[in-house]
Amino acid sequence: MAETLTMTQQSARPRTQLVATCMAIAAGSAMMAGMLGFYISRRHQVKAPGSHWVPDEITIPNAQLVMCVVTVVLASFVAHWAVWASRKEERGHAYTGIGLTLLMGVLFLNMLIFSLNRMGIALGDGEWQNLAFSITGVVLTMAVLSLVYLALMGFRAIGGDLGPEGTAPLASAVLVWDFVAVAWSAAFYVVYVVK
Repeated sequence: MAETLTMTQQSARPRTQLVATCMAIAAGSAMMAGMLGFYISRRHQVKAPGSHWVPDEITIPNAQLVMCVVTVVLASFVAHWAVWASRKEERGHAYTGIGLTLLMGVLFLNMLIFSLNRMGIALGDGEWQNLAFSITGVVLTMAVLSLVYLALMGFRAIGGDLGPEGTAPLASAVLVWDFVAVAWSAAFYVVYVVK
């Protein structure tokens, strides 16, 4: 009887971390929407029909930036695999999924920083450079914070926080990574494809 009561109490406990993470994602979404909206409004005010807003000396490495999108989206799928494995208490799969997600996140950061270096843009070089660097820098910062959060929740999973009740912290970290994937995809399309 006492064991049944304990299971009921555990299943009824609030998922405070998951709710707080969703609120942080909502705030980050508003910030990214505001930044991209400002970029689009400035582009429409500055760019004359038939002219280029992106300076001619800047070459955008499309192949590398597309690979950034592919890497961040694949990492998101692998992260969801880790959450599924954690919920099913498949330790090996959960640990592998967490490790692969962290590795792919580092690869995403590496490719994005390489692309910025290859473009040679810096703050203060012009309006497009300022906006592109700022938006990409915000995505980079969110990706680093997301990887730190995922690593911490991964250590928690390694410590034995698995199963249907213990998966919420890992799932909240994966939601943040999903947000980074969507934010980068939107930033890539608006800043580097539509220009």
